[in-house]
Amino acid sequence: MFLAKVEGSVVATKKDPSMNGRKLLLLRPQLVDEKDASKFRPGANTIVAVDCLGAGRSSLASWTSWMFSGNKFSVLKRRNPLRMLPELIKRLCNVRGVSANAGASRNSIETFERQCRCHLPDEFQAFYLLCDGIGFDDFASQILPLDKVERLKCELEEFGIRRSWDYVPFTEDNTSNPVCVCCRDPLAGYIVQVFHDDSPKIKWRNLASLIGKMPAQLERDEFEFESVPADFSEPERSEADTAAARKLLADVRREGVSYVERDDGCSFAAWLFGEEQIPEIAGLFVAKSASV
Repeated sequence: MFLAKVEGSVVATKKDPSMNGRKLLLLRPQLVDEKDASKFRPGANTIVAVDCLGAGRSSLASWTSWMFSGNKFSVLKRRNPLRMLPELIKRLCNVRGVSANAGASRNSIETFERQCRCHLPDEFQAFYLLCDGIGFDDFASQILPLDKVERLKCELEEFGIRRSWDYVPFTEDNTSNPVCVCCRDPLAGYIVQVFHDDSPKIKWRNLASLIGKMPAQLERDEFEFESVPADFSEPERSEADTAAARKLLADVRREGVSYVERDDGCSFAAWLFGEEQIPEIAGLFVAKSASV
């Protein structure tokens, strides 16, 4: 397997029949920088690969190739977010002014979960074991340490933050629009940005995706988490995305679900669905109109 960055998609008017229904992505191989082994540099060539998992533009992925009936195919496989975290944190901390705190203890994480009455997704537990927050010297933004996460969660709930899907806010950039991880199925692990003057928006599949896109944004003169490209602004969707969307719709259509939770759930599902689910997305608007 080799490491690559997704640079875009490829459209073919005519494909081999075995490729029908498969999405093709353009990859740029990532090589270890000879001057600094802790960084990657882009390769000179690009590769067209078959996407089996719905990776988005700018995401880091691994790919492999094999021979079949005399033809060589490259296949994209998204890397396990848990395995990617140490590497992505290291890349982020290589940006000037970015520094990570020492990791939290397992006991601290368990105490946090008891105090906040939530269960952090495995990826977030792994993150806080590696580093208890990340600061950016040149900006007001930060990925909060656990003690500040607990304090912010309590403050936001006092001011009426929507508690659907057990949001846990973990960022701060003085915009009053914290980024939160969902801790309740079917959205557990997905990342939502909660706005003080608008409805929440589902933006990233996992923490690894958010952190992987941050270095490029931090190189600009201004940085806010809202400026980091969202996974769902790209057309690719995974089977896990569509499965979560369908489960979400089944949950919010139950009796006793509040209008606010139903409205947010339908909005999230619309973002999680792909082009193949356009009829289901159209049905969402009909359902929402009927509920209004």
